[in-house]
Amino acid sequence: MSRIWSVVRSHQVFLIVTGVLTVVMTWPTVLFVFRTDVFWLPTNDSDVWIRFWETWYGGQALAGRAEYGFTNLAFYPDGLPLVFQVFSTPHILVFGVMQTLAPASIAYCLTYLLIVFSVALASYVYLLYVIKDQWSSTLGAIIVGFSPFVVGHAQHPDINFIVPIPIALYLFHRGFAERRYKLILASAVIAGLTAYVGMYIFVCLVLSLGMFAIAFMPGHWRRSSFWITLASCCIIAGSVSAPRIIPLLQDKALFEEAMNKFEGRERGTDLIENFANVLHPIAGDLFEQLFSLEASKANLLGTSYLGYAVMALAFVGFFHKRHRRQMLAWLGLLVPFLALRLGSFLTVAGVQRKNILLPKALLDDLVPGVFEAFHASDHFHMGVLLPLAILASYGALSLRGRLSASQHKVLVILAIVLVSFEYRLEITPTVVRDDETAFLGWLATEPDDVIVINLPMGRHNSKLYGFYQTLNGFPQVEGLAARTPSAAYDYIRSNLLLETWRSKDSIVCADANRSAYLAALERLDEDGFTHIVLHYRLLRQENVAASFAAIEPAYQDDFVLIIRLGSLRAGCP
Repeated sequence: MSRIWSVVRSHQVFLIVTGVLTVVMTWPTVLFVFRTDVFWLPTNDSDVWIRFWETWYGGQALAGRAEYGFTNLAFYPDGLPLVFQVFSTPHILVFGVMQTLAPASIAYCLTYLLIVFSVALASYVYLLYVIKDQWSSTLGAIIVGFSPFVVGHAQHPDINFIVPIPIALYLFHRGFAERRYKLILASAVIAGLTAYVGMYIFVCLVLSLGMFAIAFMPGHWRRSSFWITLASCCIIAGSVSAPRIIPLLQDKALFEEAMNKFEGRERGTDLIENFANVLHPIAGDLFEQLFSLEASKANLLGTSYLGYAVMALAFVGFFHKRHRRQMLAWLGLLVPFLALRLGSFLTVAGVQRKNILLPKALLDDLVPGVFEAFHASDHFHMGVLLPLAILASYGALSLRGRLSASQHKVLVILAIVLVSFEYRLEITPTVVRDDETAFLGWLATEPDDVIVINLPMGRHNSKLYGFYQTLNGFPQVEGLAARTPSAAYDYIRSNLLLETWRSKDSIVCADANRSAYLAALERLDEDGFTHIVLHYRLLRQENVAASFAAIEPAYQDDFVLIIRLGSLRAGCP
């Protein structure tokens, strides 16, 4: 225990600063860790519901109650493959365990706070090895851990949990520098395991390690051990990641459809993203006016901001000859990811310049199965963070020789305050009231096995329905998976009622369509469907609501209307 306390004391600057900023930069998340009377989440992005579903279904699979790579609880009765579903293993495990100790919303907030802190901690470990100055390393860890990319992806643990990147690079770097090849092989193991964290992180880590290998090549390429070690790394990383990657490639048609799903619809590519924090609670409007972003602001994701204080520190560092050579090497790692983040062609303030092709366009053609998957190109920003932080840390370190120890500490503290202010985001939460889910309690009292048709249909709505499924476990006619294959909708398309509702139209039984209506209804009954749940507060519900205008509801409140399937037959003339 005394040894642990000694380590804590020796790194108390980092622990104190990071602890405080974990609270401040994610505010008011920490407040709702202690609130059991409200369901509060630190994001209003509907993708957060997918994280709940993945954790719930992952737990079902681990318990042997569900198949990991396929489900018919969604898109019942035919089901759909889950090979492209994220299933970020660390998040599933931590969030799942947290839910055994606290309500789901508190568990999610705690897991989010833990992700932010752990990213800063992992970065600090590597920065301390490279920079060898606790204060400058703490600054760098803040740049990574509290960047808009990490804090702003509360709904995407498969993207913001970038802990494997600094840890694997640390082991790889130290292994080559000290000729400790076990550390290099350990970095390969971590790289392989990253495939189970998130495929975007996996690709960015592999790219970073590849560039590291090239950087070490001039001093080692004559040694056969260098090539043997690299080959061993490839074999180890490939073997460890194979169970995750091979299922993605087994069905060629499914893989090609998944890769082409967002073709021509790249997001997060605007150059202005690097220079304007449009989600800043104070300066957001200023950035909008300064860069004339009124028309394009809605398309800016706000997660790729570099920060002027950070860029200034990096600029200062290049004036110090002592660190310039090391900084140039890190700049060589930074630039490719900055370029990839801009997508296939240049976009500035919403204006697309398709005549100016960028490196990603070439890589999309050369390795389409990898780079085309980055339809949101801001995901490449995770490769920017660490080299950017190291450049800024070198900048702070370069000023240490010109200042006293106390003055340097004050300078670093000031830089941390400036960076924290620049990186601050406005957190827009999701709040779920108890009465919004009251209908689930009523459904649970129904005597038969419940299988539901949630309306209105749609990808966005299905995320919420997936969350509801984690609370009741009832199979449903629609669902959602990452890059949902079109074949998953075959059952819906084959049924007159379902396809009409999917098209956001209403249908009632009349003389002209009576036979087809009853045939579609009978098919639903044969396949076990029992209830139709119309959600009042979802977009375009009024388009399908007329289907039930003459039907007596079995349950109704301010949020839903529930019809028993048999009531549709009774309402058919």
